Amino acid sequence: KRDKQALEGAIAEAQKEVADQKAQMEAQRESEKDRIWTDQGIVQLGEVLSQSKDDIDELCKNVLKNLVQLMEVQLAAIYLTEQNEEGKTILIQRADYGYSSKYREFDVGDGLVGECYKNREVSYFDNLPKDYLKVSSGLGDASASHLLVVPLNYEDITIGVIEIGSFSDIPIFKRDMVIVFSQRLTAAINTTILGEQTKKLLDDSKIKAEELAVREEELQQNLEEMQAINEDRDRRSKEMEETVKGLKKQIADLKKKAKSG
Repeated sequence: KRDKQALEGAIAEAQKEVADQKAQMEAQRESEKDRIWTDQGIVQLGEVLSQSKDDIDELCKNVLKNLVQLMEVQLAAIYLTEQNEEGKTILIQRADYGYSSKYREFDVGDGLVGECYKNREVSYFDNLPKDYLKVSSGLGDASASHLLVVPLNYEDITIGVIEIGSFSDIPIFKRDMVIVFSQRLTAAINTTILGEQTKKLLDDSKIKAEELAVREEELQQNLEEMQAINEDRDRRSKEMEETVKGLKKQIADLKKKAKSG
C-alpha cells in the first residue's frame, strides 16, 4: 500500500512538473510574441516619424492613425504646449482620433491630461466614469472605460501628452511600447518644432532683407534726385551769374556812351 501511495505521489509530482514546464514554456512564448509585437510596432511607428518630419500637425495625425490600428484601441490624442495671450502655458490638442469633440485644451494640472503633464508621469486608469471620454463612430457615441496618458518628456522638459482610450483593458506590453515610443516621438516633435521655428526665423530674415533692399533702393533714388536737383540749381545759379554779369556790362557801356555824348 505504501508503495502504491509513493508511486501515486511520484506520478502526481511528475505531472505537476510537466504542467509547470508547459506553463513556463507558454509564458515564454507569450513573452516572446509580445516582444516581437513591440519591436515591429516601434519599427512601424519609426517609419511614420521619418515620413512626416516637416509638418508637426501632419506628423501627429499620422502617428495617431497608425498607433490606434496597431494597439486596437478606439481613440487617441496628442496635446502639445503653447503660450496663450497672457503668456500662460496650456496644452492644445494638435491631433485626435475617434473623439466626439474635435478640439480640447487643458491648463497645467487640469484634468487627467493636465495632471500627467504637471507630474511628468505615466498613468493608467481602468475604471473611468461613464461619459468621461466619448468615442464617435458610425454607430453613434460610446464611452471608453480605460485610459493611458503618457507625458512627452524631453531631457528635463515636457512638451506635451499622448492620450489613448479603449473600451477594454490595454495590456501591459502595449502600454510599455507606447512609453518607449513616446521618447522617439518627443524627439521627433521637438526636432520638427525647432525646424519650423528656424524656417520662420529664416523667412522673417528674408522678408527683412527684402524690405531693407527696397528701402536702400528708395534712399538711393532719393539721393540721385537730390543730386539732380542740386546740379540743376548750380546750373541755374551759373546762368543767373552770367545774366547779371551781362546786365552789368550793358549798364557800364550805356554810362560810357552817356558821358561821351
